[in-house]
Amino acid sequence: MAISTSVRLKPFMVPNYVIQETPPRSRADGFREAPKFALHELDDLTLQALCDQFVEDVFAKAEKGKIEANG
Repeated sequence: MAISTSVRLKPFMVPNYVIQETPPRSRADGFREAPKFALHELDDLTLQALCDQFVEDVFAKAEKGKIEANG
């Protein structure tokens, strides 16, 4: 006999901002938070590129092939 069930999953949380990459600093210089940019401050192409990278990273982490949309 087999029993199956389903669960409802919450979508990924959408961030409010992105963090700028900065070069590594010496520990002696202390901690300084990297600059942040609110999502509404980004242009459409930058926002799309970040979203595309997120999708690639999620599928890679899940060890799955990305499903291409038709059309």
